[in-house]
Amino acid sequence: MIIQDEPGEAAVYNTPLRRFLAILLIALLIAIFVFWRVENDRAERLRMRFVEHFVPGLELRQVPARLVADLSDAMSGYFATRRRLQSLESEVRALRAWRERAERLEYENAQLQRLVDLRSLPRHATVAAKILFDTRSHSRQSILIGLGRDQGAKEGYPVLGKVGLIGRILTAGNEVSRVILLSDAGSKVPVMLPNSGVSGLVAGDNSSEPRFEFASDIGPVRPGQRVVTSGKGGVYPSGLLVGTVIRRADGSLRILPAETLAQADYVRVIKHQRTEQLDDDDVPLIVAK
Repeated sequence: MIIQDEPGEAAVYNTPLRRFLAILLIALLIAIFVFWRVENDRAERLRMRFVEHFVPGLELRQVPARLVADLSDAMSGYFATRRRLQSLESEVRALRAWRERAERLEYENAQLQRLVDLRSLPRHATVAAKILFDTRSHSRQSILIGLGRDQGAKEGYPVLGKVGLIGRILTAGNEVSRVILLSDAGSKVPVMLPNSGVSGLVAGDNSSEPRFEFASDIGPVRPGQRVVTSGKGGVYPSGLLVGTVIRRADGSLRILPAETLAQADYVRVIKHQRTEQLDDDDVPLIVAK
């Protein structure tokens, strides 16, 4: 037969027991405190033994906590590094954009410096203009430039690239002008071969290599010779580089233009007022074969 205690009896014994344990714990803590504060050799040796016995175990118990702390520090460092990398990436993108802009400005500045180099044209003023649109087609060879009457452009003004002639202004608007190129079928430029006495016309036919028409009784023309404007007719000033004489497989002589406009962004317009109209009958010409 099992005899169960009354609920009230357990409460009577629990209260004194708790008090006793609390008093005992307080006394133990006081004793440990006093023991730890006592200054003598025996107490010091006891304390050292206590440390040697219990500290290694405490250190082992602290390993998980240290791992958690180290992991937390690593995660904090990772996120801080990630934020820093994102900041650096944005700065790199901004610097790359500034570098590209600087390179573009440097390239444009170099082009403008070449275009405004007046040493090649000491007798004529030039104005730099940006190429707006390349409107070349099979029937018309022309471009649009950002220079019009408001900036002093006029019909007939010669237009140069980096090193040579590319054409002349056909029509000038207030802020935009159309330039007819040497390769256009309506373009004819009086030219000569320096130091040879040969003169003629560079006549466009909507191909990349205009025809070279010259008087047959003047003298021989050889491939590789430079061709410059003669100034005849007053449309173009003399001495502007046009291109080089080449010979095709069919034996015909053509002009390889000095300017191709492949990578040109700017041109320069010569403020040259024509002195007379070009007349095709001024020079007896035949097409060289």
